[in-house]
Formats: sequence, C-alpha cells, structure tokens
Amino acid sequence: VADCIFSPPEDPFAYGDIGVLLGKAIRDTFPAASILRGRETIRATVVGAGTYTTTISGSTIDYVAELLPMKNLPVLKLTAGEERRCYEGESSPLAEKIAWFRAQSEAERLVLALEGLADPSYSQLKSAAAAIADAWEASMPPDAPVLVLVERDMAKALGFALRGRTARPVLAVDGIRAGQDDYVDFGRPLMDGMVIPAVVKTLLFG
Repeated sequence: VADCIFSPPEDPFAYGDIGVLLGKAIRDTFPAASILRGRETIRATVVGAGTYTTTISGSTIDYVAELLPMKNLPVLKLTAGEERRCYEGESSPLAEKIAWFRAQSEAERLVLALEGLADPSYSQLKSAAAAIADAWEASMPPDAPVLVLVERDMAKALGFALRGRTARPVLAVDGIRAGQDDYVDFGRPLMDGMVIPAVVKTLLFG
C-alpha cells in the first residue's frame, strides 16, 4: 500500500484487492507534504504478518562479494521431482518454471531453493550446474546473477560447478531452508568472508 500512495499501477485492481484504492485514498486525504516516503516497503497490499528468521550460512559457500548485500529476493522452491530432473541434467522444466514464476511475480532476480543431496557425486553436481545455468540463460535477464539456496551441505561444490557453466556472478549458500513465496535478504560477508547473514521472510495471510 505504501508504494501505491506514490506510484500506483494504472489498474486499480492490479493486485486483486483494494490496495491501490487505499493508497489513492490516503494520497487524496492528506497533504503531500505530510506524507513521508519510507526508504523500504514490504510490498504487500493485504493485511499480513511477517516472520523473520536470521541464519548464518556455514563456511561451505561460494559467492561474488560485489553482489552483496541484496534484499527482498523472491524464492522459487523446487519440488523433489523438479530437483531430481536437475540432477539428471534437464534444463527445460526448470526454465519453464522460472519463466512462469517471473510472469507471476515480475521478478528481475530470484533465489532458487533446493533441498540438495547428502552425498552428491561429481556427475550429479555437473548435471545440476548445467541445468541451472542453461535455465538461467533461457529465462532470466542478462544481468541477473545465479542465486541458489541449498539446505544440505553442498553449496560450495555446486557454486564451483556453476562457475564453470556460466559467466554470470554466482551465489550459492547452504544450511538455509526457504519455502515457495518466501523472500530472502543477504547481508555483507562476515568473519573474513567465511559466512553470509541471511534473513528468510515469510508473509502469513489470514
């Protein structure tokens, strides 16, 4: 709603609720000089509650420091079947899902969330990296970095494999669980670059 006060979309029902109308009503009711524009907004036009979980990734991470910090990155969570197809080297299903997700969210950047494997083989890592890199090339803007969250301890190896498949900047972080429709913030590296603070934000709607 805060964004709709200052830069509303043309369609008053663009979000399927009264958020745009409410923003216009606030703008029309109060003098412009009395409304202070916030530096950050939560970008939700319905009443919800945000839950925040701060996690520090372990040392088995791979990233380009120039990418950080980043905020409000939407999460695309793969199902077990979709993830398995990545390890088999299939990029088309992932590219299609990314294209669908971007059409729904208008996201220019996103974070791919995987459960990961307990003991991945070299061939599985290469296949997954190839599938992710090819899907990114097919479905993401040219300047979008490859951002991956993995629950299991395999991000560094996956990050190295991704660097061998794409010229895009890569960030691969493990030890973090995020679900579909969550948002993630990444802070600046800590402890001489060995860890990255991450905040997973979930909007709960009633």
